[in-house]
Amino acid sequence: MTELKIRKALPGDLDTIMRIYRNAQEFMISVGNPTQWGHFYPEEDMITEDIEKGISLVIYDDSGVHGVFALCEGDEPSYEVVNITLHFSYTKFPKQPYPSLNHSTSFS
Repeated sequence: MTELKIRKALPGDLDTIMRIYRNAQEFMISVGNPTQWGHFYPEEDMITEDIEKGISLVIYDDSGVHGVFALCEGDEPSYEVVNITLHFSYTKFPKQPYPSLNHSTSFS
């Protein structure tokens, strides 16, 4: 089994990252969630900015990049109020200080 690793995204990863997000957008639309990301989120400018800030990370192995996420410290204003309807069961995690994985987590 190939070992997956995590590193900061580089400007040269941008095309692969955007392909991964396009795949995630298509998946979300196909399972009945057409409005959360649609074909518009995240925008390339946002991902470029995340790379420049050093908060965009990729999951990779010897064959390439397979996932991407933004690791942000602190509160995320866009998540202060989230209205959702749950159609599945979920497990609550213990109350511990976890870093936030915000706005764009996706795998190929």
